[in-house]
Amino acid sequence: MDPARPSYERVAWCYEPIASLYSGGAIAAAKASQIAALRSGDRVIYVGVGCGEDAVLAARAGAKVTGLDVSRRMLARTHARLQRMGVEAELRCESLFDHSPRAAYDSVCANFVLNLFPEALMRTALATLVGWLRPGGRLFIADFAPPRGGVASQLLARAYYRPVNVAAWALRLCSLHPLYDYAERIESLGLSLERRDRFRVFARGPAWFESLAAAKAD
Repeated sequence: MDPARPSYERVAWCYEPIASLYSGGAIAAAKASQIAALRSGDRVIYVGVGCGEDAVLAARAGAKVTGLDVSRRMLARTHARLQRMGVEAELRCESLFDHSPRAAYDSVCANFVLNLFPEALMRTALATLVGWLRPGGRLFIADFAPPRGGVASQLLARAYYRPVNVAAWALRLCSLHPLYDYAERIESLGLSLERRDRFRVFARGPAWFESLAAAKAD
């Protein structure tokens, strides 16, 4: 069910620096913005944890972190980062579609992972993640921001996104699809949008990345 499973093994060594360069730090900033909303002792899962920069920040804030990824090499990089920072997390090598939580999570973080899937599978994944939340729990999503503004602004946003989408598709890392607007889908899943923050490329460029926070009904 997860076509990206074998491919991330090949790019684990370079994935994070390429993402940082491409986004001008906006990807890291979008992930880091979520940490202030976490409380010490919260059960938090990072889906597609990758190299773990956000998971480590959550663990340092006192959260009980689980990191989920299909790539053992990605998880190895997360493990090494956890050790360097002197914090712990449970790391599991499995797809989100195979994960069975032992108990509901206080927060579920899906950062730059839902964009791997074609739209139908993305909708299934999103509903799955919402199902892991306790009543009143929060879903966090960091990803490419959907275009807004005038025609020129929207064309530029799509021109920025499309080459990396095609390149990742060619490497079997994701599916070809337009920019998703996750905020349009969360209300039908019983969530209410609490925050929607945009992040600029190189801090001063276009705001082509975002982080959403949505709460599940009590």
